[in-house]
Amino acid sequence: MIVVAIVGVLAAVAIPAYQNYTLRAESVDGYLQFAALKPRIGEFYYAKGRLPADFVELGLPKATGTAYGGDSATFDEAFGYRSEVWKSVEYQPKATNRFVFVLRSWQTPDIGLHFQIKTDGGMVRFRCTINGNTTRASFVPAQCRDGVVTEWVW
Repeated sequence: MIVVAIVGVLAAVAIPAYQNYTLRAESVDGYLQFAALKPRIGEFYYAKGRLPADFVELGLPKATGTAYGGDSATFDEAFGYRSEVWKSVEYQPKATNRFVFVLRSWQTPDIGLHFQIKTDGGMVRFRCTINGNTTRASFVPAQCRDGVVTEWVW
């Protein structure tokens, strides 16, 4: 009986830890999809002097919806395959020379990633953040947890 109790306690601890681990691993996929878009955004800015205004200019398929004044679509419509973590993608205009690319999850609460895109002095800045929502931190790549990591292109 003691062995059964010990196995039960170990399972109660190990199963949630494993589930969180697999969720973290799968969430990196959204980060990598956005990382692939960064050179396109930088090249677009370099060629046109402005940020892409919609999904098509980002190099994605035409949006099927709108959210917060910009394009939106399901993750599989935008990237061509279904994600176990990411449900939808949004490209929200924020102000002159600023957009936010948002990945929303199937999870409750949403473990969304926000990729802020801003131009300044002829350069493009990318910032990945969870918008101060600390409950998301354990599920997203380390680069996005504190939101202070910036990358400049061109």
